[in-house]
Amino acid sequence: MTYPLDAGAFLVDLPAVSGPQGCLVFVESGRHIPFMFKRMYYFRDMPAGQVRGCHAHRTNDLVVMAPSGSFQVAVDDGRFRASHLLDRPDRGLFVPRMTWLEVADLSRGSVCLILASEFHEEGDQISDYDEFLRATTNGS
Repeated sequence: MTYPLDAGAFLVDLPAVSGPQGCLVFVESGRHIPFMFKRMYYFRDMPAGQVRGCHAHRTNDLVVMAPSGSFQVAVDDGRFRASHLLDRPDRGLFVPRMTWLEVADLSRGSVCLILASEFHEEGDQISDYDEFLRATTNGS
């Protein structure tokens, strides 16, 4: 199930199977998320007060997940800005291309896992917010 949000992002429920051995959460490309992912990366141990992301991608769609702990994810499409708490391992946040992304307030022991639709390309990333706003206004 998906839950639409402001700024073009939406929450995605991921399958979770619970039993005597614990809980298994899984993600299948193109089935549970709306793209075939080509890259997976994560970060952890982010110092208090730090913010990660602070950029947008021209061609890359993302799903951000919290397999452990919790954190805030802010998304901005140039018109709307929304912040979402990710605190469930069975829910992800779809962040479409040309959406500014910021991750903050990681709780102790948190892991921020990101699935990306494309391989990393340096030129795909916009790291200046004013440039991002110009690109969204011009439709680039």
